[in-house]
This record gives sequence, C-alpha cells and structure tokens, in this order.
Amino acid sequence: MCGHGGGGGPGDFVDWGPRLSGWTVVTPDLQAGVNDLAAATMDDYAANLAAAIPGQVVPFLCGWSMGGPVALMVASRQPVAGVVLIEASLPAEIAARRDESLRDGIIDTEAVYGPRDDGQTSRPESLRAGIERVRGIDIGSLRCPALVIGGRDFTDERARPVAAHLAGDLLEFQDLLHVAFLHDERVTTAVHGWLERHR
Repeated sequence: MCGHGGGGGPGDFVDWGPRLSGWTVVTPDLQAGVNDLAAATMDDYAANLAAAIPGQVVPFLCGWSMGGPVALMVASRQPVAGVVLIEASLPAEIAARRDESLRDGIIDTEAVYGPRDDGQTSRPESLRAGIERVRGIDIGSLRCPALVIGGRDFTDERARPVAAHLAGDLLEFQDLLHVAFLHDERVTTAVHGWLERHR
C-alpha cells in the first residue's frame, strides 16, 4: 500500500508495480471521497489508506513525502508488516513544532513547489492538512521494521532523523531529487530487496 505525496495521486507509483515482482502495489487516492478538499485532514488521508487494505491482510506500507506521515499514522493504529518512507515529512516527535492556526483552504501545489520534473500534473492540496503537518503529527514508536530513504536535498533534514527515531534502516541516494525517487530503478530494486528480507 503506497501513500502518494501532496499534490500527487495514484499515478505517483506507476513504475513500481512492474518492478516489484511478487508484490502487489496498490496506491489509493488519498483524496478519494473527500467532499471538501479545503477541509480535508491528515486523518482523512490516513483513513483512505487504511480503507484500501484488504481484510485480513497485514500490509507493508510505503509513503512518499506527505504520504510518509500518512503511512506512519496507519502503522501506529493497526498491525503492519513494515514501513518504507521516502523523503517523508517529519513526524512531530522530531520536528520543530510550529504554532500555526488551523484553517481551511486550498494549496496550489504547482505554484508553491513548481512543476513536477516527471511531467505529471500537480493537484491542489488541502491547506488544513498541510498546516497539520507543520504543527506536527504525533506518531509514537513503531512495532515493525522501517526503511527510510533520502536523497540530495532532504537526507540531513528528513531521512536521517526519521531513521534514527524509528530505529530503521537508512538508504541514501545523494544524486536523486525529490520526485526522482518515484521513477529511479535503483530505488525500486532496493525496496524490493528490503521487502523480500522482511517478508
């Protein structure tokens, strides 16, 4: 089960299914069923990821960027076999909390972050969910293995502290930018190997 990033969608992990042989890759739309995107919360996104898990399945979860804390929220609430975090936004336990008032609104992700370098169109995102991430999402400790992946821009800021907090494995690709993780075959090869070791 894969959680897409802010402004992304199920297409974020389009390359993963063919590359992760022996595994089923499911990427639900975290905005699915959200009637008012401006008021959508991180809990809404976590509920959508959890609802896509087939009954009786103890899944591996993967989260890229915003999908990282979404995956961690689900992992803190129900049994999972492991978590893969790719340049995930920081959980509250290791982030500097910011006291910003919650409010509804829409983020134009392309205007804020620029166009994606993989050609995919960025979608609008919930300002409320974004503020929740800035304020800090409490995760606690995990009872499953974790793989944390970082790259050129966010390894020091995100990947290393997250891996240390979760006592997880750390994998660095110092030549990769944020979106490139989704498409680089080295990443999926490494994730496939890690999944196989923890199957």
